[in-house]
Amino acid sequence: ARFRSRGWAFYFIYYTEIWYRYLKYLAVKSDIVLFDRYFYDELSFATGSKFSFFKMITPIPDICIILKPSLDELNQRGEKISRKNFENFYDHLAKVSKICKTITLNSSIEKNKLTIQVEQILIRHKCL
Repeated sequence: ARFRSRGWAFYFIYYTEIWYRYLKYLAVKSDIVLFDRYFYDELSFATGSKFSFFKMITPIPDICIILKPSLDELNQRGEKISRKNFENFYDHLAKVSKICKTITLNSSIEKNKLTIQVEQILIRHKCL
C-alpha cells in the first residue's frame, strides 16, 4: 500500500538520497553497474508533471531486468501482500518500459536457473 503517487517534496527528498547512492556507484568507473530499482519504484507511481520531470533526471540503463516472484512465494516469505496491491505494483512498474528496455523474469524459479537466465540476458545484450 506504500506505493502511490506522492507530493513534490517527497520526490525531491527521495531523489536526492537515491542520487547520492547512485553517484557512489558511478565513482567506481566500472563498465557494468548493477543497481536495484530504487529510482523506478517511485517513478512508476509518479503522475503527470512529476513523472515527466523526474523521468528527465532518472538515469537510463541499457537494460532493466524486473524480477517478479509469485504472490504465493511472497506470502511464504512472510510478506503479507494482497493480490490487488501486488498487481498494482507490477502494473505501475511496467511504466519503466517507456524509459528503457525491460525484461520481466519469474523469480519464483530455482535460484540457480534464475541466475543462468539473468546471465544469458546480460550476455545477449552485451552487458557481460
